[in-house]
Amino acid sequence: MNKRIFLLSLCIVFYPVCAQAAEMYTMETVERVISGDTFKLKSGKKIRLIGVDAPENEPNQKAREDSLRTGQTLDELLKKGKAATEWVKSRLEGKRIFLKYDKKRKGDRGEELVYAYLYDEALFYGGIVERQLFEDVQFEWWQLPERGKYVFLNATIIKGGYATPEKIPPNVKYADWFERAFWEAKEASEGLWNVDYFEVPCTEEGRKIGICAGCLVRCCKPSMPIFDLVVDGKCQKEPVIGSGGYCSHCGNNICESEHLEDSCNCPRDCK
Repeated sequence: MNKRIFLLSLCIVFYPVCAQAAEMYTMETVERVISGDTFKLKSGKKIRLIGVDAPENEPNQKAREDSLRTGQTLDELLKKGKAATEWVKSRLEGKRIFLKYDKKRKGDRGEELVYAYLYDEALFYGGIVERQLFEDVQFEWWQLPERGKYVFLNATIIKGGYATPEKIPPNVKYADWFERAFWEAKEASEGLWNVDYFEVPCTEEGRKIGICAGCLVRCCKPSMPIFDLVVDGKCQKEPVIGSGGYCSHCGNNICESEHLEDSCNCPRDCK
């Protein structure tokens, strides 16, 4: 049995799977990087990476909202957005990427929501190689342009320190991957996190702060960063990604709820 007949036989047996494969997977070329998480393809499509939130590079409404949420000035935010855009642009424009969709395919502005993979890990920053790709496609392996390793761009841009994760149902399949990549980037001072801690001016008590790529926070003593640690009514170890916070004096025997202090993040003051 030659290869063509063999593949045809598989498609007859697994017709629903084959139909889904054609719908869920595609190979495209990046024409222009619009921002650290949004690209235009040569086919004319505009795509947005699922679970990735890079800083804005234009003074739009989201940039202003992010400025208020994170405590950064608009100029600081846009500078970081441009740095993230250039980092991704220099590595991705003109490259062919493999796209994979999740449950929701369209964003609020009509852009396509995708997981993107770049073949040949040497072409991109150190990278998280998503070997799970082959398990995901299962019988549709002939849809892949190459059988080998792919850089999972969504997670890699976060791990490179140029974006933070965002969790928006129903597209949450790799949310844990993205959160882990975020903390690895932060701990390693990658990308926009790579700023000398001691050269960063301290933030006064009561000032709003945020967790985001480039938001290095040093609260003036005796204050400390206070972030929301409550998820579904339970305390968790790490702050809620993307949540705003405050510099607050945890340990002064005052439960300052206006600074987000509660029994999870400041048990010394909040019983």
